[in-house]
Amino acid sequence: PRHWKGKDRVQAFEPGGGDTTGLPAPEWFVNLWNFAGPENLHLFTAWPVVPLTSGGLASGSAISTLVNLPEDPPAFSSRVGLGNTPPVGMLALQAAGDEEAKTRCATACQHVQTNPVLTALQRLGCAILHPAVANLVPRPQSFAAAAASSLARLEANPAG
Repeated sequence: PRHWKGKDRVQAFEPGGGDTTGLPAPEWFVNLWNFAGPENLHLFTAWPVVPLTSGGLASGSAISTLVNLPEDPPAFSSRVGLGNTPPVGMLALQAAGDEEAKTRCATACQHVQTNPVLTALQRLGCAILHPAVANLVPRPQSFAAAAASSLARLEANPAG
């Protein structure tokens, strides 16, 4: 939609589905990044076209404020201390490419939903780059630096 131009982040899709009238399917955004590649991120600084785990979209200019998981994130064997806190919802989206890429994406998605640190970051409002496009956009910072940047942005602007 035209009114999205210039916005850093918008909520486009609900993790469990929802009204997406007038929007391309979430897979379209994966195909866009598969076609454009990370070297063309500068073309999308004004438009939110980067999928997030929450179902939102971020613009190219907001990439440095997103949490981009490390290639091999540390595993947590349990959710001890979180009680019955359910995992957060996640946009159902699959990586483009071969079966290995799809398997890596599915594993990363499972990790995002079950990792207590990532769950807490998402509940605090930190935007996490969707694993389906994580390898298609530049990795400007470390995981910790991106998390800190995202939290600082949230603190400075609680409305998002």
